[in-house]
Amino acid sequence: MKKPMVYIAGPISANTIEEKYTNIDKGKKVAELLAEKGINFFCPHTHSADFGHLAPVGFWYEQDLKFLAICNLFLLLPGWEDSAGCKVEKDFAKKNGKIIFYSLKKLLDYLDGK
Repeated sequence: MKKPMVYIAGPISANTIEEKYTNIDKGKKVAELLAEKGINFFCPHTHSADFGHLAPVGFWYEQDLKFLAICNLFLLLPGWEDSAGCKVEKDFAKKNGKIIFYSLKKLLDYLDGK
C-alpha cells in the first residue's frame, strides 16, 4: 500500500450555528489525532468549513472531490448518513476504489496492521 492519505468525511452544515461548530470540532479532533500519529490526511472541517459563504456549494463539493481523488483511505464520521455532501463523497470513494472506514478505531487498527 502506498503511504496512507486519509480523507475525513463528516457533516459540517447544520440547523444551528452551534451544531455546525460541533460538527467542525468533531472533524478537527480526528484531524488532530491523525496529525499526532504522523498520518497524512485531508479534512474539509479544518480546510474550508468557514468559507461556505464565499462560493456556491457545488464549488466546495468539486474541490473536496479533487482532494479525495488523491487519498487512498476514506473515513466517515458519525452522522454522515444525514449529510448530502458525505453521501456524494462516499459514492465517489466507492467508485474510485478507496478503502472505506466507518469508525476511527477500524481505520487505526488497519493502519496498525491489526
